[in-house]
Amino acid sequence: MDISDRVRDLVDRVSKQLPHAQTEEATKLALINPFIREVLGYNTADLSEVVPEYTADIGAKRGEKVDYAIMRDGKPLILIEAKKAATVLQEEEPIQLYRYFTATPSARFGIYTNGVRYLFYSDLDDTNLMDRLPFLVLDLLDPDPRVVEEVARFVKNEFDPDRIRASANTLKYTRALKEVLHAELGDPSQEFVRLLMNRVYSGRKSADRLNEFTQMTKTAASELIRDELRGTLNSALARDDARGKPQVEEKPGIGEERDDGGIVTTEAEIAAYYAVKSILNGVVDVKRVFFRDAKTYSSVLLDNSNRKPICRFRFEGKQKYIGTFDAEKAETRLPVDDVDDIYQHVKAIQATAKGYDASEGNS
Repeated sequence: MDISDRVRDLVDRVSKQLPHAQTEEATKLALINPFIREVLGYNTADLSEVVPEYTADIGAKRGEKVDYAIMRDGKPLILIEAKKAATVLQEEEPIQLYRYFTATPSARFGIYTNGVRYLFYSDLDDTNLMDRLPFLVLDLLDPDPRVVEEVARFVKNEFDPDRIRASANTLKYTRALKEVLHAELGDPSQEFVRLLMNRVYSGRKSADRLNEFTQMTKTAASELIRDELRGTLNSALARDDARGKPQVEEKPGIGEERDDGGIVTTEAEIAAYYAVKSILNGVVDVKRVFFRDAKTYSSVLLDNSNRKPICRFRFEGKQKYIGTFDAEKAETRLPVDDVDDIYQHVKAIQATAKGYDASEGNS
């Protein structure tokens, strides 16, 4: 079983155990121990590999303990600070982990986690001083396949600190740049708008003109994202049609992939899933939107619950369909040829997702 499968199994566990992980100890037992043991491959019952409550004396303060230390040759290489599952992790505020890291010269990496999100840190900027920002973030409620591939480097049998650090610097700043671009595309700053104006407009840059270009920048960003989704889905649909038979592809959510004629997940389904997530952005927290595959269709679900279907994709035949749901959960199948057809049903998709929250609020 490769790491993608192991992470997928843990996603199942997190979904089931999360409501019960009310304390830090419960979070460690139900969520974090399985991550260390089953995903990273360390024996949590072997103190030569994993030491819980590792003592990290800090100056005059004695007996300071970090929740876990992953060991190699008797020295801690990875320190893990745990919080209860309900804790909202602030990327710049793992103060305790920062102190433990500084007091442990052999430490190469720090992990800050609530059992759902795993923030990976190192000392890329100053030796033995943990960076203020993580270089990698794994979210088990919405695992990014690219992040999972990087987490694979931390698996016991593959662990090579120097190789990880060689790529960590690029990961850290690429991630930071993505966040800046995401913020600018959603709510562009005057500095960003002026930069774009200088590329396309040679007239006087008055306050009114700047406001006009700010709105045009937002519109252009939305259209660019939509165009990218359209191109991805159309290409995926065309490839699936050309192949005649869907192939097993990497899946962004939970389910089972087999190459024995059972459940398979295609590029088209993955692209359509992300199109629906974009439609629901701002309507519900997209971390609550999950993908699940079956033999004859795939589903997009709210809160990973079969009782909350948002839509279904039926992409097996020559004519492909999206299934939308009304308030009684009756499915209506609608033909889909390209991503524009999915966007024709924005209101139905958004209404279905919002309806589940409304019904829970009234119950």
